[in-house]
Amino acid sequence: MSRIRELPSEVINQIAAGEVVERPASVVKELVENSIDSGADRISVAIEEGGRGGIIVTDNGEGIDREDLPLVFHRHATSKIDCFEDLFRIRSMGFRGEALSSISSVADVCLRTFSRPDGPGGEYWIGPGNDPVQKDWIGPHGTVIEVRNLFRSLPVRFKFLKSAATEQAQILETLSHIALGHPEIQFQLSTQNRVLLSLSKRETAKLRLLDLYSSLGEEDLHSVILEGEGLRLEAEVLRPDRSRRDRQYQHVILNRRWIRHPPFFQAITQGSSGFIQKDVFPGVWIWLNLDPGRVDINVHPTKREVRFLDPERLFPLVRRAVKEAFEYFLADNKVSVTPYSVPVESLDRRESVEAAGSETPFRAIEEGKTDYGSRKQGLFPQKKDTFTTHAKANLRDIPDLLRSMPPAPFPLRDSTPSHVSFVAQVYQTFLLFLFDGELVLVDQHTAHERIRYDSFRKAISEGRILASPFLFPQTVRMTGLEVGRIESRLGELDHLGFDLDIQGPETLKVSGIPALLEGEDPAALLQELSETSHQFEWPLVRSDRIDETLMTLACHKSLRANHTLSSEDGERLVRILLKTEYPFSCPHGRPTILHASREIFEKWFHRT
Repeated sequence: MSRIRELPSEVINQIAAGEVVERPASVVKELVENSIDSGADRISVAIEEGGRGGIIVTDNGEGIDREDLPLVFHRHATSKIDCFEDLFRIRSMGFRGEALSSISSVADVCLRTFSRPDGPGGEYWIGPGNDPVQKDWIGPHGTVIEVRNLFRSLPVRFKFLKSAATEQAQILETLSHIALGHPEIQFQLSTQNRVLLSLSKRETAKLRLLDLYSSLGEEDLHSVILEGEGLRLEAEVLRPDRSRRDRQYQHVILNRRWIRHPPFFQAITQGSSGFIQKDVFPGVWIWLNLDPGRVDINVHPTKREVRFLDPERLFPLVRRAVKEAFEYFLADNKVSVTPYSVPVESLDRRESVEAAGSETPFRAIEEGKTDYGSRKQGLFPQKKDTFTTHAKANLRDIPDLLRSMPPAPFPLRDSTPSHVSFVAQVYQTFLLFLFDGELVLVDQHTAHERIRYDSFRKAISEGRILASPFLFPQTVRMTGLEVGRIESRLGELDHLGFDLDIQGPETLKVSGIPALLEGEDPAALLQELSETSHQFEWPLVRSDRIDETLMTLACHKSLRANHTLSSEDGERLVRILLKTEYPFSCPHGRPTILHASREIFEKWFHRT
């Protein structure tokens, strides 16, 4: 007796519907995209109970011919493609003829359409388990589609729907995504009680963006346009101090279609690297127009994911657009570098604040060649000095209000401070300074990391990267995965002065390292380089890979916490920092300098 049998067509349709129709927002997406393809410039969506009770989409498009109504509910019935090759020339939103077929297999659907003035339009009723009914209909030019009882015939699917409020929020987000790609279309979303979204026709994508994000103004955005060789990239980049701790302000529109493509997000992150902290995300909206033959949008049933023929061209453009915008904001004091400040805890009464003195010059840090020695000894030979008892008492008596009023990012200046005065080192980690009479805090690790990074970059640009060969090559043992990661970076490591050979699946031979890192432990260096080799989901172009390597090397053995600095060394560190290209953040985007204004002190002491 045969155990294999064909599934009934009704079950096949319901399985297929599960790929396209996940929730009410999926229905809205499919129907609105059909309206766009019909040439509509006014589209309205009305929902009941978050779409679970009903969805009505109305448009003023060209409508559907009355005799075609039965066909539009057949699987893979479409006017968009004739052959397989057409899939790679698609510019319409829908093309496979799945939407109405899938929806009608899991919900009751009524379609009313009027397309020609010389005859009646049509009304078509269809639903799971029911025979379709068609009649004449007269109404406005365009199409109205009403969807009711979504998943009611499939209790196992219906019970997975969320609350009406959650489903409504999903529909609002979906329609907003579509509207970003079609500023020339008027959209409206409403419930039985109120209008949720009303968007007028706009001439530019930027104006549509500002309609959707009412808290943003034109001064918060910078436009970057890059085009050539069959593509055009338009980006609106949000000023860095408006960045968020999530990706809600990151969107990519490809050929007018909203997509979620992780490598684009990684490219955005790379473009902002060195400007903002790692744990925040820049606001970036990208509209990319590309020859349809260079992209496959048919790899996912909902078309949210795509595949590119030559991604190595696209992602560097995204990085470049973000970087150009951030450089614009950082010029002419337009914005502070670090969007988030770091809270400072109140000083405990049992703790003392010490400053160490030393006659050791700071030239080693300036040249980037210091062997820092052990953590116990500190960075330099130490001659300890302490604050006076009076000064200690004043610091210890700062109220707990300090925690609720953290210092802010230091404001950008046209020139460096004319007077820099070292006050103290706190917790052997943070340096207190007066910049022209204003109190600032400096993180000694991120400051030194910025100095080392700029030193490496300058050496590369001047062709001064030299190798320091070992008299006796060293063998480094690593896991197979770690060796593989290093092998993938051999090109840029060789460019930077490393002399490496793969000796086996778990063995590396190190014959030399960059002269700037002379004295460093090669095993520790390679371990750190391996750990950072997999942080991006998409391969970097060579220049970006080199830059990532430099960031790792700059962080390696930079000044850490619990290193005591003298006042002379602290001042020298900060003066060198202020001469770097971006002194207010480390290469990874963490802040180096925070500012405590006079107004904050006045609030602490209730003077305001």
